[in-house]
Amino acid sequence: MRVAFLVLLYPVIDATECASDGADYSYSESITSTTRTIAVSGCPNHPTKNLNPNYAVKSDQTFTIPVSPQYSASQETSLSAVGGAVGIARDGTHIYSAFAGSYTLTGYSTSAAYLEGNTFDECGGHSSSTTTPSYHYHVVPSCLLRQLGMASGEHSPQVGWMADGFPVYGPLGPNGAVMQTCTITGGTEGTDVCLDDCGGYYADIGDGYEYRYYIIGDFNASERAIQHNHNTITFTRRRARLRLTE
Repeated sequence: MRVAFLVLLYPVIDATECASDGADYSYSESITSTTRTIAVSGCPNHPTKNLNPNYAVKSDQTFTIPVSPQYSASQETSLSAVGGAVGIARDGTHIYSAFAGSYTLTGYSTSAAYLEGNTFDECGGHSSSTTTPSYHYHVVPSCLLRQLGMASGEHSPQVGWMADGFPVYGPLGPNGAVMQTCTITGGTEGTDVCLDDCGGYYADIGDGYEYRYYIIGDFNASERAIQHNHNTITFTRRRARLRLTE
């Protein structure tokens, strides 16, 4: 597999706080034959609340990922002790792994959902800095999924891109199946509709990719609350090195 870092170019940061109503959001893509360049403001497109001492910081950012990623079953990278962003959400913010930054991830009790869940806002995100763009999701981005029209019984919309170039979706897969790892379902990777230990699914589902990721967890299209349980441990391993680098 092509080992890809998501290249992040930071300008000078003036630590301007994002508008709390989502008005500072921006997201755009440009594509060449080999790369996809994503430009964002670091601000989400939905209302936010600061439930910890940090807040969403506005600053233009540019990310470059492969436009035609190649899958390899033989390569995995553990994210059990890797902080920072591993992908970009379509609302202009970051996707993080389940690592909380305090302990090596060994299970739900050491995950960000468990240790930091009380600081997630009603859309599922929070910030980790007051000086650099850091608004991010460890769990299902509920407001973004509603904006994209997610419905029960249907495949989840694409919520973003991972740093290796593969797309990432919400928690529902083909025919609206609730996606879980094959370890949990007892299914067989590559045969059954279930995820490998990287949170990905290898199959032709008509999206133009041979592989894609899912943010697994509980989502209710009619409620703003997010329920966190053992199924919300997302992105504990990756098929390539997927941490954002400055």
